[in-house]
Amino acid sequence: MTNLEREAGWRALPVDHVPVMTDDAPLVRDSLSAQAYRRIKDRMIAGRLPPGTRLALRDVARELAISVTPLREALLQLVAQRVLTQDRGYTIAVPALSVAHCRELWDVRLQLEPLCAAAALAHATPALADRLSVANDRMLAAKQARDVDGGMDFNRDFHFALYEAAAMPTLHWMIECIWAQAGPYVRHFLEHHVRTRNDAAVQGPHVHTTIIAALRRNDATAIRRGIRRDLIEIRDGILGLLPEGSSGQGNGSAPSPSQGHA
Repeated sequence: MTNLEREAGWRALPVDHVPVMTDDAPLVRDSLSAQAYRRIKDRMIAGRLPPGTRLALRDVARELAISVTPLREALLQLVAQRVLTQDRGYTIAVPALSVAHCRELWDVRLQLEPLCAAAALAHATPALADRLSVANDRMLAAKQARDVDGGMDFNRDFHFALYEAAAMPTLHWMIECIWAQAGPYVRHFLEHHVRTRNDAAVQGPHVHTTIIAALRRNDATAIRRGIRRDLIEIRDGILGLLPEGSSGQGNGSAPSPSQGHA
């Protein structure tokens, strides 16, 4: 990086700053760039960095208790993976929500995730099905309590316990990168869903239960169908909140799926 780039792009920006990780312990000195990358990516998967948030380098480095250099490496890696954006002024930010991007992300997810779920059947065990059942129960309890963070985290636990069982590390990495881009969309929908949910309404079985049942039967067709249904329901819910052609957050009403969010 040139001196001009350093002067123009990496000074602290006078903008409102959203903390990246104020609730976690400082990073240790080993592999600081990799740890910063993991920490920020996890926050993106959980949707805890709002769309449009600009990441001032020095502020984020101070929160993570590391120097600017390893943080810059981590952020640029996330930019290269399209998890974050960088403009011509070298400002790094969380992308704004848009209909086109949402459709593209879910088109990719609909190809990758059913494939990964079906591959997991080769390594399926009763213990895995039980683990998914626990994660699903915890996700539903979190949503009942209007705990968006818990709903996001336990949904991730459910899906990635299944995907990790596929023992396909390249595919797993690809799905994780897509989830990091999708996280702000899912959180946008879930926040709306828990805020407007009717507690008195009768809720049908969650689509996750059909995925667990397919896993127990070792039914590849059914598990692909269950994952696709889960993804399509949340995609349609998100699109119901984003005005067509939008590049920012919408304020409309979304159809309510069967409690699902993926």
